Amino acid sequence: MSVVLKDLRETETVVLPVMGAEVELYKGLLFGDVEDIDPDGNKVETGKKMLLRIIKGWNFVDEEGKEIPISGDVIKKLPQEDVAFMVEQSSKHIAQQQKKKDK
Repeated sequence: MSVVLKDLRETETVVLPVMGAEVELYKGLLFGDVEDIDPDGNKVETGKKMLLRIIKGWNFVDEEGKEIPISGDVIKKLPQEDVAFMVEQSSKHIAQQQKKKDK
């Protein structure tokens, strides 16, 4: 019997407290995501790498109404409060994922 390999993670849509944008976050990481994130490294770089793997989508657009792709350069332009909020939400989901694994 064949099994289709696909991303089974659930998502959650949150509203950023400063910008007011809607961001869809995955509720956990994949093994390949963890491979590239060094939890003992630079906290800012670690947070940015985590967000690049946790953010599934957002509703940011440019002045012409074109969708802005998710990238580290765009994350750098967000207010610190919004980035901290997304990191907090992501960390909460990752902790819950770890608890499920430990059971």
